[in-house]
Amino acid sequence: MDFRSKPAEKAVPSGFPQGRLLHALPATATHSYKARDSLELTLTRNQSLRILEAKGDWWYIARTTAGDEGWVPSSYIKLLATPQSLETHTFYLAWSQSVAEAILGGSKSSKGHRLDACSFPWLPPEICTCEEPSCRLRKQEQRPGACAHDVESLMKGVGGTRYGAGWLWRQSLMWHPDRFIKKFSDEFVVDGMRAVAEMFTILTELSLQERERERKEKEKVELGI
Repeated sequence: MDFRSKPAEKAVPSGFPQGRLLHALPATATHSYKARDSLELTLTRNQSLRILEAKGDWWYIARTTAGDEGWVPSSYIKLLATPQSLETHTFYLAWSQSVAEAILGGSKSSKGHRLDACSFPWLPPEICTCEEPSCRLRKQEQRPGACAHDVESLMKGVGGTRYGAGWLWRQSLMWHPDRFIKKFSDEFVVDGMRAVAEMFTILTELSLQERERERKEKEKVELGI
C-alpha cells in the first residue's frame, strides 16, 4: 500500500471538492515537514502555500511561493480560506462594483441614469439560498428576495477583518432610503424604494447583532473566559 494512503492526524475537511480547484486556496504550514521523495514538498513552519487540489482524505497538492508543486500532508496544513468563502468573495466584489456604478455613480455610463429593475444592483441569486420557513416568507413578500442570512453571507465576502458592527453600520447608511430620492425611473420608484428600505433594514439588523456579539466577546476577554 502506498504510504500516502496512511491516515494523518487531521483529514481534508468534509465536503472539500475533489479535483483541481478553480481558485487556489491560501494556506500556511503549521509544522516543518521533510519530503520523503520527489513528489512531496519540504515545508517550514509558517510557510505560505496555495492549495491546488485535495488528494483523497489525507493529502493536498500545494504550490509554494517559489512555484514548486507537490504533495503535502493535511495534518501539517492550516487553510486560510475555503472554496465557498472564495466564491462568496467573488460574488461580493462583483456586487459591490455594481452598487458603486448603479447607485453611487461609479462609472461615467451610470451618471445621470435612473435606476430601473434591470440596472438595480440586486443580490446575486447564488447567495439567496436560505430555506428557513420564516425567511422564505420574507423573501416572497419583500424585494430584493433575500433574508438577513443571505445578506450576511454576502457581506462576509468582503474578507479580512473589515466585517464588523461598524462596517455594517456604514453599509446600512449607504442604503438609507433618503439617499435614493429621485434616483429611480417613474416605473420603478415604488419597487425600488421598497427594495432599498429592505436592504437598509437588513443591514441595520446585522449591525446590531454583530455589535451585541462583539460586546459579548469583549466581556469574555475581560473575564478571562
